[in-house]
Amino acid sequence: MKRIDKDKLNSFLESIASEGYEVLVPSEERLGFARFDPDTKIPIEGITRRPIKSIFFPQTETLLEWRGDGPPVETLPDETKRLIFGARPCDLRALSLLDGVFMGDVVDPYYAIRRKNTVLFSLACSSPVDGYCFCVMVGGDPFSVENSDALFIDMGESFLARPITERGAKLLRELPDEKMEESEIDGIARRSRETIRDNLLRSGFPGEPIHIEPEKLWGLFDSEIWEEARLGCIGCGVCSFLCPTCHCFDISDERFKNGGRRIRVWDTCAFPIFTKQASGHNPRPTQRERMRQRVMHKFCYIPENLHLLGCVGCGRCIRYCPGGNDIRYILVKLLNHLGERRV
Repeated sequence: MKRIDKDKLNSFLESIASEGYEVLVPSEERLGFARFDPDTKIPIEGITRRPIKSIFFPQTETLLEWRGDGPPVETLPDETKRLIFGARPCDLRALSLLDGVFMGDVVDPYYAIRRKNTVLFSLACSSPVDGYCFCVMVGGDPFSVENSDALFIDMGESFLARPITERGAKLLRELPDEKMEESEIDGIARRSRETIRDNLLRSGFPGEPIHIEPEKLWGLFDSEIWEEARLGCIGCGVCSFLCPTCHCFDISDERFKNGGRRIRVWDTCAFPIFTKQASGHNPRPTQRERMRQRVMHKFCYIPENLHLLGCVGCGRCIRYCPGGNDIRYILVKLLNHLGERRV
């Protein structure tokens, strides 16, 4: 275990930047992650509005470019070394799903290059961000080290840093060692988990990991539950674009006077045009079918294909939904319909 005083954090990150790393930290307004400024205090409270997904899988990126009648040229990302500091465990857990999508049987080089060259210093949730967090309900943990190279734990005036991987330990090598009983850290983690569980239980949600068998969800495909679920949805796509696991995209070509480019942009099943066919037929004509697709994708299709839930419980889709939709209510409805036990 390592220790670093909070007033020395900026100089520590500056030393890492001097080793050739592009250091990204939560922006001043916590809208997302931005390039580290040694003269600016890093906000460590709360969770960023945008997840780290956009660093590995940008909202818009150019895949090919061409000039005149010349052949298209692939525009792969550079090999810049990068360090992300301050992402929460739920955001890092989402990378397991994105890795399965973009580095599975077919490897997406754009994602893979960024992922390979990025070191992740996560920040444990010593106290829950707010009442919207529900990581424990979907099998997550506020102190999870999944996909982390080092876990930072807020101790008030300082951070404890727990190296997880060799490259994390290498970057922490200059920090002083701290001997601390593991029971003290376990106690902080336990209190955080209990707070999240208490918040969930007070709101009528499960305080333990839910268990939904994907094959049973198929039996609810034509259920009236989707009519109720879609009532608060206005199809804006905020839930998908701020979700750390949503990964749908569209590809289009743009032509200019002397050339053009092929771009990839985020897309979402919440949009009416998402499944509209060239004939004009749309197999998901209303928000009812589109809401069903979103929930089934996260809790049926992804578990069947990747053996992972498509939700990490970060709460962004609830926190920022202009219609007041709450996926936790939908999950409780599903549990009640299926009669599933809560593990």
